[in-house]
Amino acid sequence: MKGRLSLGLFSLALVIAAMAAGAAPASAQSGGTGGDMLLSTMEGFDEQAAVTYNGNDQEFLVVWVHSGDLYAQRYDWQGTPLGENLLIDDSGNAHWPAVAYAPGAGCYLVTWTYLQPAKGSYDIYARRLDAAGVPLGPALILDESPEDQLFPDVASDDADFVVVWEGRDGDADAIFARRVTGGGAIDPVTWSVASGGGIFRRSPAIAYDDTSGEYLVVFGYSQVDTAEIHARRLAPDGSPPGAEYTVAVRPDAYNPDVAATPWGGGGGYVVAWEDSRSGSAGIYGRVVLAGGDDLFAGADFAIADVAGSEQWGASIARAPSTDKFLVTFSDQRADAVSATDIYAQRLDAGAGLEGANFPVSAACGDQYSPAVASGQSGDAYLVLWHDYRTPVGDLYGQRVAGDGSLLWYEFAVSAQPGAQSAPAVAFDLDSGQYLAVWQDQVDGHWAIHGQRLSADGRPLEYPWAIEADGHDNVQPAVAYGSNHHLFAVVWVDEDLDQVEGRQVPPAGIVTWQFSVPDSGGGRHPSLAYDHNSEHFLVAWDDGADVYAHPLDGFGFPYAGDNTLVAGGEGVQSYPSVVFNTDAFEFMVAYQSDWGGGVRLYGQHLNQAGDLSGPAFPIVGGDGVDRFHPAVTYNGDAGQYLVVYEYQLASEDLDIRGQLMSYDVP
Repeated sequence: MKGRLSLGLFSLALVIAAMAAGAAPASAQSGGTGGDMLLSTMEGFDEQAAVTYNGNDQEFLVVWVHSGDLYAQRYDWQGTPLGENLLIDDSGNAHWPAVAYAPGAGCYLVTWTYLQPAKGSYDIYARRLDAAGVPLGPALILDESPEDQLFPDVASDDADFVVVWEGRDGDADAIFARRVTGGGAIDPVTWSVASGGGIFRRSPAIAYDDTSGEYLVVFGYSQVDTAEIHARRLAPDGSPPGAEYTVAVRPDAYNPDVAATPWGGGGGYVVAWEDSRSGSAGIYGRVVLAGGDDLFAGADFAIADVAGSEQWGASIARAPSTDKFLVTFSDQRADAVSATDIYAQRLDAGAGLEGANFPVSAACGDQYSPAVASGQSGDAYLVLWHDYRTPVGDLYGQRVAGDGSLLWYEFAVSAQPGAQSAPAVAFDLDSGQYLAVWQDQVDGHWAIHGQRLSADGRPLEYPWAIEADGHDNVQPAVAYGSNHHLFAVVWVDEDLDQVEGRQVPPAGIVTWQFSVPDSGGGRHPSLAYDHNSEHFLVAWDDGADVYAHPLDGFGFPYAGDNTLVAGGEGVQSYPSVVFNTDAFEFMVAYQSDWGGGVRLYGQHLNQAGDLSGPAFPIVGGDGVDRFHPAVTYNGDAGQYLVVYEYQLASEDLDIRGQLMSYDVP
């Protein structure tokens, strides 16, 4: 005997009002357990992030390498992405970018190493971007010597830029510098910063101190049995006054980074580097004073040196509002639990340690190569790193407050170009994984893409195409069939004007395509699964009426005619279908403009996909329009929940809902 449908209806607004008055649901749901999780990441290898801050517009600019191409993405001071990512170089041969902003010129300079195919060696390139990230003219060639030129870094004196890099001088590596004006003119002189003696000088970093009006370049200095950190001052035109001098005399000191500080009113810098004095790698630092050579404020000091583990790859930034610093680095102290993580250490304005080392990211898999920049607020550090939580690396970011607390959550940086929209998701309880699907604009057409995620929300691979046949495929829906352990995905092929679909097993391999019979003009498909009779039901509208058709447990359409779910006068559209696990029948909710206004109705269908009883009103008829219903069923409570858009004539859309009790005798 069929159950009795009773409309015990109430608005979600009443629930919200009750909560505001102090009442709480019996099972209160807190907020999400993480920030927005980017699913539509770029396919390929994302690495080598660099970041700088634009104080004029209070924005960060992140640059990175994607499979040899160079991209950028703007973020506001709160870490919100601004627009799409931007392509800087599409040669497929870009490596090791660096970026700086010149407030007086209102532009960025991005520099990178370019693998020159004709000669098989690396050159130094650069390109200016305006404040919106749009390239200003073609790439600039700073050094195309026959030998390799590597690892550039760049800083600005407010109006112009100085780029430094590692090149060759005879049989050893050397450090060179060249000035680029804010208007894009390349200084004719390439300066030799440090060279000679058969000594290898590598991995330069540069910062500008506006108190003294000079730059400081720091770099590794390697002989046969020692590795030290050396430095040299540069004038605003890139010329080197004074002489090269030693910052750290240790057997194994590498890969320095540097940030400027007003230090005592005379200017200075805090230098951080990787150091193996204790037998394993740690992070050390020292304050270098501006205005002369060999001037320091005290000895070097440990920033992070944990016995039995490794810390390396230091990056440092200063917060202008507080004169404090954040040093970030890769860390293996929890290697057995989370592999390599990103850690940080705060330094006060006197370069003293504030608190202990703390994790910025301890996600599963390895995290490497952090980069950090600070905005004008003390709460505006932005940390980026190369992340292996997916099988092939992506870039992730995290905002860090001045007190060391993590602001909001980690986020992926390297989003797919173009638009992605219309997401849908289903869960495979057997394999403990989700399948998310969406429409993705590829080469001027819409394709259907998918991504599997673990039960804890971790992407299991890069997004992949479920359907990318050059047609416009839109409006995907997905459901999981437990009996045969596969997902079914359906969508609208706008070129063929019909509803199509594919099966996706838990391994994520797309199988055969199918078309839903007589679904011409179909749009807005919805899909549900009946575990009892082992089949799916797909519902759609054709712009006037709502139809349904059953699919077998393997996702293929049964023979036979479609079921007219809702027709007649007016327009019936936007169906949403769910399976009632108590009554063993489907329910389709839809909108209708019959009788004036837009109301919501429901219709039951039996397991064969045939109508079961008459249509029934869900909500409407009071002069207020409701649109775009979505429905689910709670078997524990025996209730449907229908949510929808609600619009009073003079107000913006709200989201409201109705609970509908289904009493099973």
